[in-house]
Amino acid sequence: MTLGQNGNVLEVAFSPDGKRIASADGDVRVWDTKTGEEVMTLPKGGSAIAFSPDGKLIVSGGNDATIKIWDMATGEELKTLSKHQNVSSVLFTPDGKRIVSAGYGGHMIRVWDVATGDELMILHGHKTNVEALAISPDGKRIVSGSFTVAKVWDTTTGAELMTLPSNGSYGVAFSPDGKTIASSSADGNVILWESGPRPAVGGSD
Repeated sequence: MTLGQNGNVLEVAFSPDGKRIASADGDVRVWDTKTGEEVMTLPKGGSAIAFSPDGKLIVSGGNDATIKIWDMATGEELKTLSKHQNVSSVLFTPDGKRIVSAGYGGHMIRVWDVATGDELMILHGHKTNVEALAISPDGKRIVSGSFTVAKVWDTTTGAELMTLPSNGSYGVAFSPDGKTIASSSADGNVILWESGPRPAVGGSD
C-alpha cells in the first residue's frame, strides 16, 4: 500500500492502536491503515508529529515556529504554542500530560502542559541545533540529539544528567526497558550507551 502526498514526507507516526498513520509534508495528513484512505488533513501542521498515548491528540510542529495540538476526533486545532524559531521534534510524555519540543534558535528544549498550554520548563545546555528527542518508557528521562552531542535530562527537575559525545546525533532512541540509548552519528555509526546517570562530561555541546 502506498499513501500519496503532495510533497516530501518529513515524518510519519502510527497511532497507539495502529489504526491510523499520520504523515507530515508541511500539512499533516491522517490515513486509515486498512484502506489507505486519507481521513483527515491538518493544514500547516508542520514537519514534526506525534500521537498522544491515548491516541486522542496529535501534536505537530514546523518551520512556522509554532506547535499545534489537534483533536483526532474532529481535526480541530485546540492550542497553538509558539516560542521556538523552528520546531524540529515533538513528543508526548508517556502519561500524556506534557509535550516536549525542540527547535532551532537558542538550542533549547521546552516542556509544555497539554491541558493549559503553559510552558513548564526550559532545558538549556546544547550549543548547536537540537534535531531529535526521545523519552524513556517510564517518562523520567529525555534524550536529545544535536549537531554535536546527545544529552540526557531529568524530566522532573530539568537537570542535565549525561552528555554523550558523538559526531552529530541526528536520531536518538531509548530501548524498551529504558536501560540503553541509541544515537545516530554523521560518521555512519549508531552508538549504544548505558542510560544510567553519570556526571556530564566536557567538550563541544
